[in-house]
Amino acid sequence: MYSQNEGVSPLREQREQEETRTAKTRRIYSDQLLRWSVALLMLALIATGAWGYGEYRGRQLAINYLEGERQRAFYNLLHNVENMELNLAKSMVAGSPSQTLLHLTQAWRYAESATSDLGGIPMGHTTLLRTGTFLNQTGDYALSLARTVSRGSTLTSDEKEDLIGLHQQAAELGLALHELREKLEDTGHRWSTLQVRGEHSYNAIELDDGIVGMSSIEKHLTEYPTLIYDGAFSDHVFDFEPRGLTGAHVSEERAQERVRELLSEVDQGELTVEKVSEVRGTIPAYTFTAVAGGKQYWLDLSKKGGHLVWMNTGIEPAEATLSLEEARDAAAAFAEAVGYTQLHPLFTHREGNRAVTNFVVEQEGVLLYPDQVKVLVSLEDGAILGIDASSYLMAHTDRSIGKPQISEEDALSRVNPALTPTETHLALIPRDCLEEVLSWEIRGTMGDNEFIVYINAQTGEEEQIFQLIPVEGGYLTQ
Repeated sequence: MYSQNEGVSPLREQREQEETRTAKTRRIYSDQLLRWSVALLMLALIATGAWGYGEYRGRQLAINYLEGERQRAFYNLLHNVENMELNLAKSMVAGSPSQTLLHLTQAWRYAESATSDLGGIPMGHTTLLRTGTFLNQTGDYALSLARTVSRGSTLTSDEKEDLIGLHQQAAELGLALHELREKLEDTGHRWSTLQVRGEHSYNAIELDDGIVGMSSIEKHLTEYPTLIYDGAFSDHVFDFEPRGLTGAHVSEERAQERVRELLSEVDQGELTVEKVSEVRGTIPAYTFTAVAGGKQYWLDLSKKGGHLVWMNTGIEPAEATLSLEEARDAAAAFAEAVGYTQLHPLFTHREGNRAVTNFVVEQEGVLLYPDQVKVLVSLEDGAILGIDASSYLMAHTDRSIGKPQISEEDALSRVNPALTPTETHLALIPRDCLEEVLSWEIRGTMGDNEFIVYINAQTGEEEQIFQLIPVEGGYLTQ
């Protein structure tokens, strides 16, 4: 007889062998899986590194482009300020009306160009407020004196004294710009990084590194002459009380809440808001910086009524996928959402991958040109990048316009017969020194050129003439 244990031994041995083979197979599979996992992980790391390097390269290219644009604007600003100062000096010593007229006109042109260049300097607009005012007034005053000379009159002793004062301040501004350029080069700061950090951080950089920056330049412009003359930038014009500011005074806390409400119209992302300064002057305002959805915004909110005066992001869209019509519709919707209504779009033109739409108020079929709003829209995704409603807030009010004394047919008969009219309607246009004139706006062509002629609707006199310069999606006027 055999025992029970002896009978099961072969089965147990077979089972143990199978378990051994299974364990070995599992170890082999586990080792293969580990090797594949390591290989896939390495591939993922390589792919991530390649993507990160591509993103880095793309960002560096964008930063380098931005840096080039800002440097170009700064050097153009320096060039134009120096030439403005030179022509102011020449106009002071010119002995003939023709030379005086030439150099005053040149000074005006360089001041206009410098004002445009100033917009390309990546500082908060409150930092540059005095510099911009100085350039605007200097250019406009030079043009006003040029008109005086062109009519056969000579400059008075007071006007010559004003020119001396403006020339001295222009020379100071040029020297300060040279000093800023040298300091930036010595410390290695880049305009592109200052653009991202914004005005508040820039002031801190000045303190840390001893840079004589734009806020220091402003100090050179605190005592230039008070200019009272027949021009749009005369000092008495700046004393004008804004007519579009309605409502009670708002506290800083309420203004901050208002910023949140306004930005909810353009971005639904997580929002942080910080007050950075206050604006004194014609439209007293709080200046805020805010971050929403990864974008940084700078805003001015009026202390009276909490109106959105100005907003900007500084974003340069990478591409354009939207039409100008789509951008115009987005601009109109945003302007209405933040409280600017009855707007009529004048034109939308492209600036890089952004679209700028100019609006005016339309009242009873009359276009009110003093009441303007500009809105900046990304052509990449339709995002609102900026708004400037300062002109609207300065001028807007319900007006008693009255009826024209000159008919449309009579107005058409008063333009040059060589002009072929294409469009006519009523418009309220601004004169210098804040006066407004109801006029017939007559748009027409002469050869290959297009013009707008304004005929006074009460007297029939020719008020203004502009040539239209075609740009993508609209026109610029000269």
